[in-house]
Amino acid sequence: MPLAKFFRITACALICFNFLLWRRQIFQSLILERLLKPPFDTCSTTTYHKLAMLSMKYGFPNARQDTCVRELLDVAAAVDTSNELTLSEKSSKDPQWVSNRPFTGIQWIIVVQVHDRLNYLKELIGSLEKVRGIGDALVVFSHDTYSAGANAVVEAIHFCRTIQLLYPLRLELFQNFPNADAANCSHENKGKCRRSDQLRSPKVASLAQIKHHWWWKAIQVFEHIAPTMKYDGWVLFLEDDHYVSADLLDVIKGIVSKKDSICKSCEFLVLGNYNPLNTYAKPTHVGVVPWFSSLHNLGLAFNKSVWLEVRKHAKTFCTYNDYNWDWTLNYISMHVLPTRWMAIVAEKPRVFHVGDCGVHKTSGACTDMLAKVKQYLEKTFPPPTEVGSIEVHPMLPTHRKTSVPNGAWADVRDHLLCLWNLDNA
Repeated sequence: MPLAKFFRITACALICFNFLLWRRQIFQSLILERLLKPPFDTCSTTTYHKLAMLSMKYGFPNARQDTCVRELLDVAAAVDTSNELTLSEKSSKDPQWVSNRPFTGIQWIIVVQVHDRLNYLKELIGSLEKVRGIGDALVVFSHDTYSAGANAVVEAIHFCRTIQLLYPLRLELFQNFPNADAANCSHENKGKCRRSDQLRSPKVASLAQIKHHWWWKAIQVFEHIAPTMKYDGWVLFLEDDHYVSADLLDVIKGIVSKKDSICKSCEFLVLGNYNPLNTYAKPTHVGVVPWFSSLHNLGLAFNKSVWLEVRKHAKTFCTYNDYNWDWTLNYISMHVLPTRWMAIVAEKPRVFHVGDCGVHKTSGACTDMLAKVKQYLEKTFPPPTEVGSIEVHPMLPTHRKTSVPNGAWADVRDHLLCLWNLDNA
């Protein structure tokens, strides 16, 4: 047989063989998808139809009421499960009024996002107790996991009014979405997984919950708690691994009282920074700069008018592929709004990040920064800051570009759940 003819026959055989393999893979995929496709009668719930309407409202693809869409079904199942738990147990969606003091005369609202770092939470509460004027504040502790220890620590607070919130769709309640999918492709059962689940690993689910929780608690505070208190002032956002100075509220009061002369149009107040502790800064100086998330997310405060602006861009917030709420807001500021958000920034920090261990680090020296901050406050912090002494000091503007999105938010189910929490708050 001539060599050329042999190669032609061999090439044809290989092409036919690869074609048959490709057909076999397609056939297997179709069978798998058909087996996994939910029956339509499971998609006839009220929640499912509301989600279908929500999807069409925000222009999601494949959003129709006469078909059963897996992503809609997963979100509907999670919402219905949460509602059933709420009905069968003590409500986890409504604020739990853990103090018997009347909720009148509230001058400040402080919101703390709590994970599972009890030791840090105790330190934060200890620092809040030393804050002058804290008795006039309401501190909202919002938890993304149930902890008897954390609950007891907060219930023991008597120096201010408190509310505890428990995020109703927290991962610990679910074996599937919003938790990692049971048929996740990163597990051993790769042959049984759905292709759409490839990114829903336990890590992705955990990161996505950070953004869900922040969004949900902001909704609770601005659309439920603050109106109930007849409060329309500034809301300060903290986390359980933060630490605050004793003059925290003095400084906020000083800035707010002079805001019209400092920067009437500024949307944010920023009470913390990530500068080295030995950086010199005059206690009464503040600067006015364009807000940038990685520099100005520590000790962030804003009011209802800013929240309403964020709310108007809910679709962008809920679909931007970044699990960080602050980087998402940064994207809105730099790429969606006609002009960037501006911030009044305290040059000398009053809020400190002491969490050496957390989402991205779980072992090692976890209290080094806490010890340094305590020492810094004891040795270098000034006497009480006079409200009228706040003054503007020029600060270099931040010329930074938006970074590549951090991901962990590509799942359309996260987008739908995020929008559901707003539309059904």
